[in-house]
Amino acid sequence: MITNEKQYRSARSTIDRLSGELAKASVAQDGVHPALRKAQIAGLKSQIDELVESTARYDDLRSGKVTTFT
Repeated sequence: MITNEKQYRSARSTIDRLSGELAKASVAQDGVHPALRKAQIAGLKSQIDELVESTARYDDLRSGKVTTFT
């Protein structure tokens, strides 16, 4: 859970970096087994989704849409 601006900025930066890695992984690579590439893509998507959800919750808290968090 993101609780301050420093964590928020770090999460946004990580989302950008992981998105770039996802773009690279989505291109077929010589010598990389398709199952391994598929697993790598799934892992990157999962990490990105978690960070996007966390930043969205922090945005809601910061904007006043949500007044408490657990």
